[in-house]
Amino acid sequence: MRKYLLIFCAVLMLFAIFGGVQAHAEKDIDIVLNGQYIPCDSPPLLRDGRTIVPISSIVKPLGGTADFNGQARTVAVMVSGKSILFTLDSRSVLVDGVTKQLDTPAVIVKDRTMIPVRFLAEELGYEVRWGGVDRTVYIDTPQTAGQISDVWVNKTSSGVTISIQATGNLSGFKIDDYKNPERTVVDFPGIELSRNFQESIDAEGMSGLRSGSHEGYARIVVDLTRAVSYTTKLQNGNTRLDIRYQTSGSSGGGVTQIPPKPEGKIRVVIDPGHGGSDPGTLGKDKDGNTVMQEKNPNLSISIGVYNILSAAGYDVIMTRYDDSYPSLKQRADIANNYDADLFICIHNNASDTDPDLSGTMTFYSGPKDAAGIGKYNSKELAKYIQTELVKNLGTRDLNVREGHDYYVINKTNMTAVLIEVSYVSNEAERAKLADENYLNLAARSIAEGIMKATGIK
Repeated sequence: MRKYLLIFCAVLMLFAIFGGVQAHAEKDIDIVLNGQYIPCDSPPLLRDGRTIVPISSIVKPLGGTADFNGQARTVAVMVSGKSILFTLDSRSVLVDGVTKQLDTPAVIVKDRTMIPVRFLAEELGYEVRWGGVDRTVYIDTPQTAGQISDVWVNKTSSGVTISIQATGNLSGFKIDDYKNPERTVVDFPGIELSRNFQESIDAEGMSGLRSGSHEGYARIVVDLTRAVSYTTKLQNGNTRLDIRYQTSGSSGGGVTQIPPKPEGKIRVVIDPGHGGSDPGTLGKDKDGNTVMQEKNPNLSISIGVYNILSAAGYDVIMTRYDDSYPSLKQRADIANNYDADLFICIHNNASDTDPDLSGTMTFYSGPKDAAGIGKYNSKELAKYIQTELVKNLGTRDLNVREGHDYYVINKTNMTAVLIEVSYVSNEAERAKLADENYLNLAARSIAEGIMKATGIK
């Protein structure tokens, strides 16, 4: 009998040990809103098969406010004009005065008011999905499918421009070159065709264009008789894509010179740092988990600068419009071939040794200023941008610095600066970089610095 008792106790101990290890190894639940990690001041939990999160952590990123009434034991959430009233420990909730039922109620856990995140997000019109493998709740704004409404061809003495106009944002386009036969293929994720497009093109190296509808994306194919160099440029708030082919001179694909700049226009190249296979610096939580990749806020801020400057009358392009990776040489070549007046490289910083380090710094090309290269002075431009960022973001001023080691601001043939907006390694600044309002303010600050430096504002 004693022998069986010992065996039973041993089994219980093994179960406790391995069961405990398995539970301990399971990671906390993450919340990702429109691709951005949302830091929570208390870990989200699973209850009744639903994820509950601290209300203070989720309501603000959704653009709302929360008011807790301790006496009534209620939490009133206001987002975009919608009123949602949770009552603690109750499965009934009032949405704009109408009673609905919850799968799991709002509760208090360790002095934190926790609410079911799926119910809140879906009531606000978001799409919600659960990633069971990575234990992540993904919340996304529904994408309204835009349509390609028109495609036209414009021939000039210097080449052929194919313009693709849509009712939605085309910034996620993907373009590839293929051989046997030669052709350029452009895919537009989340975009539909309003009709079929097909047209012959009477130009050297080109034969025509055609379109195709696919599940989840629209496709435009430009058929060629040989490799032809081209550039791409988004216009009209990213609703139009121009593909400019150089049908005379050298062949071989890639970026080439484009027509002369419009009279009186200041040309600006915006360079979102890193991208694609190069995530840039990584923001990690206290457990060492990567919660932010620098390439993402770099692109978000850059698109904001692009839109603001375009609306102000500048002639603007970007070295990347999506999660792709142009090499450093390609970035410099784009700016040089574009004959730009300004090159603005946008990054965010990190420190491997000091997680408390924070602030903003802007680098300029000292050698270029000394040689008199560029219509404007790089150091003066850096000062204007640095001043606006520190003033508007409230970040620590880490000063304007000489950037002789940075390839892109020294291999370009124009006034150039490289900006480090904030630190992804600093927890407080990382949280701000996940806030769309902060990203927009950073973009506005950079654009205002540029406008002041060029005398537009």
